[in-house]
Amino acid sequence: MKKLLIIIILLAAILLGAPFFIGSSAESQVRQMYTSIDEHPAISLKLTEYQKGWLESAAKVELSFEAPEFNEVPRIVFTQKIYHGPILWKANGFGLGIADSIYGAELPDDVKAELAKVDSINEDTFKVTTRIGFGGSFESHLALKPFSFEKDNVKLDVEAANIDSNFDASGIIKGEGHWGGMTVTKEGNEAFTMKGMTLSSNQTLISGTMFSPDMLTAGDVKFSIEQINVVGENPGQNVKVGDAYINADSSVEAGLMNFSLVFGAKSIDAIGKSFTDLIYDISFDNLDIESVQELNKLASDPVLKTNPMAGMAKIQGMLPQLVEKNPIIKINQLGVVTPEGDISSDLVFAIDQELYDANNPMTMMFAMDAKAKGHAPELFFTQMGLGGQIEQMIQQNFLVRDNGQLKFDFMFKQGQATLNGQPMPMGM
Repeated sequence: MKKLLIIIILLAAILLGAPFFIGSSAESQVRQMYTSIDEHPAISLKLTEYQKGWLESAAKVELSFEAPEFNEVPRIVFTQKIYHGPILWKANGFGLGIADSIYGAELPDDVKAELAKVDSINEDTFKVTTRIGFGGSFESHLALKPFSFEKDNVKLDVEAANIDSNFDASGIIKGEGHWGGMTVTKEGNEAFTMKGMTLSSNQTLISGTMFSPDMLTAGDVKFSIEQINVVGENPGQNVKVGDAYINADSSVEAGLMNFSLVFGAKSIDAIGKSFTDLIYDISFDNLDIESVQELNKLASDPVLKTNPMAGMAKIQGMLPQLVEKNPIIKINQLGVVTPEGDISSDLVFAIDQELYDANNPMTMMFAMDAKAKGHAPELFFTQMGLGGQIEQMIQQNFLVRDNGQLKFDFMFKQGQATLNGQPMPMGM
């Protein structure tokens, strides 16, 4: 009996003492996460306060944007309540791990006053929680409850949303979510509706570190929206989109990255016409991974937005490394189905590294190899009153008429361009 009592006392001591020591590990990982995110050139994310306790800790984080176009956006202060493990229950259910966190925001007084007037909005309306696991995993959960907001005869109805993500210590990143959507009405009439958003992701970290700007992943991301409805001032300005989607997929083979992006929609009603099966399918093959990382950094660097020439110089310096891998860009399909027939086009663009000399930029002209072709029903354009412009383009050999179809066939190889079988002057 005495031994059992000793064991119970020891277990109680461990359970009571563990949160304090685990809290030190939680602080270290939280600080490292914010440090990694702060390396992103487009934002500044600073951990301004960290108050460590026995069972829980509290932190404050200041977010500001470095890009010039966000100069007028005030800094945002986030709060983070951190609950120490090993036993956790604050973030999406019971579990074991290092820490659970619940996030909040310090809103300006005028915003708080406006939100206080809305009965359907409270502190539980929008909730973000995370969990840090023992093995280095990181889980997050975003939950949005339905709410309505009305001001100046404009009403916003927002439906529920849930988004979950998981960053595994092995580098596997998964996520999925759904948002019911939103509706905006003006003076009782529908102005904008978006319904049924879904998101899923399954990726693997292949380079860089988690949360850092040099992070590079491979895998798939899928995003879809069931319905988008924009109501204009008159019927001719209405736009309806049904079953829109974006599918992105990337992979690494032999040390090179291949990336594809497909955007589409099952149905579109716009400009007084109905369309179906819109698709834009583009792919990038044989991309040097280090160059992709550098391009990602350049794209988010706010300094280069004010000095684009510096950005172009950096890209030019990367060309030898990019070209060495024989990159290929393809528009596999760009098209839509109209009542008059299909509109479709494609393109293949490549660079022959055997013909490119990094010491002579002019050789790029001879190293480029491009092919593009497309077709569309002539009736589609004539019904829009574009018959005169079409005739001019046919006379200038930009288009060819063939059994009611308008076609083009373009080629560029070793500095020479042809359009519809005819030489095309470069200054054309």
